[in-house]
Amino acid sequence: MKTNSKIALILLVTVTILVNGCDKERRYLDSNFVPQTSTDITDQYAQDWDSIEKSVSFLSKNITKSLDLCESVSMINLKEECIFEIILKSSKSNVSFSLELCEAQSDKNSCYLSVAGEVIATNTTQALEICEKIRDGGLEDWTEDKYWCYENMAPDLSTINLSLALELCSKIPDYRKDECYDFVAWEIAEIDVNKALEICNLIVDVGTKSSCYKWAAGTYSDRDAESAIKLCDHVQDLEWRDFCYEDIAYKLALLDLNRSLGYCKKIRDISHKDTCIYFIAANISLSNLPKSLDLCHYVETDYLIDTCYENIAISIFRDNAAAAVEACSNIKDKEQQSRCMARALAFINLNKSLSHCEGISNLNLKDGCYKEVSSALGKEQPNKARELCKHIREPADKNSCYRYIAFYLKK
Repeated sequence: MKTNSKIALILLVTVTILVNGCDKERRYLDSNFVPQTSTDITDQYAQDWDSIEKSVSFLSKNITKSLDLCESVSMINLKEECIFEIILKSSKSNVSFSLELCEAQSDKNSCYLSVAGEVIATNTTQALEICEKIRDGGLEDWTEDKYWCYENMAPDLSTINLSLALELCSKIPDYRKDECYDFVAWEIAEIDVNKALEICNLIVDVGTKSSCYKWAAGTYSDRDAESAIKLCDHVQDLEWRDFCYEDIAYKLALLDLNRSLGYCKKIRDISHKDTCIYFIAANISLSNLPKSLDLCHYVETDYLIDTCYENIAISIFRDNAAAAVEACSNIKDKEQQSRCMARALAFINLNKSLSHCEGISNLNLKDGCYKEVSSALGKEQPNKARELCKHIREPADKNSCYRYIAFYLKK
């Protein structure tokens, strides 16, 4: 199920704030563990994820054990995530317990919204009752009121009971109603694109209606790109029409390259037209590398020409490293070319790959290069990838590198 980006953002914020309530949860923030070495970081990260998984597995048997396992998590951000998992997982079997935990949180509204989202599929009535618990912030704080909850419940509810989902949207004040219909249409488009378009037509604002058509077309394009891209012609707002063609045209490339490029040419904005072309170039790179490279010559925006070649290399380096090197060699910007070469060579000549990173003078770009190579190797050679993280100078980027590799070391 496709959940809208607003929900994702809210849940991310919720992870951060859910630990600030009851005493039991507050104790989880007491640890100040800071890993000092690569082994500490990667091994501890893997151990902490194991604790979170065990905590969830114990939840139905022993809630105290689950909470204790969360307490054993050393990294603060993962400890918070562990608590969040307990609240969400509990809501499926014991919603009363989850609501009690919500009562102890400093931000009750985010907690209520999260629990409502978990129960909407199995108990719509109860989910809507939880929405009613959310305080009405009024015009000055409209992001946190019961209408905020309706707006976030409606998309999930749409595939279960579309009539009720639309009824929820209708209850929202007019100045916010369009967005609700937009999210519902996006969800329904995967199932019935014509019904999605009917919902788009309920939207008053031209820009939001155009956005709705664009997202409906984009969602449906995975099923039928030829039919979906025809919907772009009906998008009234010209900028959204450009976005619509840009998002879908490349999906037609393997079926009919000339038609696909024809849709790119309909785009008015040069940079969006160029983006459309380099998406197509990347999409056909494995099946027709010479034509793929040739398409980059049609890109007019200078910096996007190099991006076109790099995207081709990214698309094929695992399957054809030599061809990826050829694509990288066309990049004019030397540091971007070095980063591209380093990734392309990772599997065939690691020393040469690293020499490209070492030759980059900009320290931030050099860090990025090492991270790219490490990420490229992560799945197949996680231990070697971990060693490469040591080359990264910036602590935050180094830790990010170790954390990425930790997932593969744990397996």
